Amino acid sequence: MREKKFDNKKTLRVVLTGGGTLGHVLPALAVLDSLKILVNKKKDNLEIAYIGRRQGMEKKLVEERGLKYLGILSGKFRRYFDLRNLTDIFLVIGGFLQSVYLLKKNHIDIVFAKGGFVTVPVVWAAFLWRIPVVAHESDTILGLANRIIFPFVKKIAVGFPVELYPVRYREKMVFTGNPIRPEILRADLSKKELYKKYDIFLDRPLVLIIGGSQGSVKINEWTGENLKKFLGKYVVAHATGESSFGRMNEIKNNLDRHLRKNYLIFDYIEEDLGSFLKNSDLIISRAGANALSEIIHLGKTAFIIPFPFASTNHQYTNAKFLADQKAIVMKEEKDLDKDSFFEEIEKILKDKKLQNKLAKNSINIFPSDSADIIAQTIFALAKGKK
Repeated sequence: MREKKFDNKKTLRVVLTGGGTLGHVLPALAVLDSLKILVNKKKDNLEIAYIGRRQGMEKKLVEERGLKYLGILSGKFRRYFDLRNLTDIFLVIGGFLQSVYLLKKNHIDIVFAKGGFVTVPVVWAAFLWRIPVVAHESDTILGLANRIIFPFVKKIAVGFPVELYPVRYREKMVFTGNPIRPEILRADLSKKELYKKYDIFLDRPLVLIIGGSQGSVKINEWTGENLKKFLGKYVVAHATGESSFGRMNEIKNNLDRHLRKNYLIFDYIEEDLGSFLKNSDLIISRAGANALSEIIHLGKTAFIIPFPFASTNHQYTNAKFLADQKAIVMKEEKDLDKDSFFEEIEKILKDKKLQNKLAKNSINIFPSDSADIIAQTIFALAKGKK
C-alpha cells in the first residue's frame, strides 16, 4: 500500500491525538490554531478530528473548542507490577481496532500525536493505513508512549535541542520547542489592572506559585507554613491543584483580614493565567516542560523545584538544562525545607542583578514560534515533502 499524500486540490483532514494531562492536550490545541492559519493562507480547506479516551479529561477541553471528538478504548502501561497491565492489553487492542475504523471512515491524511498512552493505538492504526504521523515530545527524555510509537512515525518534534536525546532517535527529530498557548500570548492586563480586578490596592511584588495541572503537595505545604511571612511583603497568586485547594483555602480563612486579601487562591488558574505569568516578579513552579517553556518565552524570573518522582526523572533533566544555561534558579526538593524554601525566595526577589541575568539568558533558548514550526512540519509532510 502506498503512503498517503495530501492532494493540493482537496481538503486536508487531520487527526490530533493525546491525553492524560493538560500538558498533552493544550499544546495540541495551540498547534491546531497555527495549522488553521497556515492552511487558510494556502487557500486550502481543513477538517480536524480529535481522538482521545472515551471519558478522558481531554474530551471536555476539545468539545469546548467545537471540535469533533472521537473516543476510543485506552489502556495504560504501568512501570510496576499490576494485573491491570494484562487486562489493559485488551483495551489497547480494542482502541487499535476502533482507530483503524475511524481513520479510514474519516479519510484522514495525517496524524499529530502529542503524547499519552492513547496515542499508541492511533499511531499503529495510522501506520497500517500508511498515514504519516508527526509526534511531539515536550520533555528532555522521551516518554514511554513516544518510545513505543517511534518506529511508526515520520517525524518527532522535540521541545529541547536534539543533542540532548539519544543518538538513535535523532534522525527523525526536529527541534521545535513547545507550543505556547495563544491565551498566554494574548494576555494584556497590566499589573495595576490585574490587581484592581482582584481587589488588591497595594504596590507589592507578585509571587506566582504553580505546581502543574495537579498542583504540588510539598510546595503547597511549604507555602502554607510560610504564608504569613509571604503576605507581609508580597501578593501571592497560588494555583494549588484540586486536591489541596480545600486545605489551603482553610489556611487562608484563618489569616488576619489584612493578610488574607493579598492571597489569591485557585485550584487551577484559567482565565487570567497569562496575565499572572506576565506580571509576576517571581514564579515558583515544578519543572514540567510546558510550564518551563512559557516561563522562558516570557523571560520571567523562576525558582524551579523538579518533582522528584516524575517518570524517568524528566523534570530534573528539564530543569537542569535551563539551570546550566543560567536561565532559572533550580533547587531539588531534598535540599529544601520550609525555612530554606522561603529564604531562597527572599534571596531571589532581592537580587535585581540576578533577575536581569536570568531574563537575558532566556533569550533564544527555545524557538519563539514553536506551534507554527510544528504546523509547517505537519503540512509539509501531508504534502509528501521531506
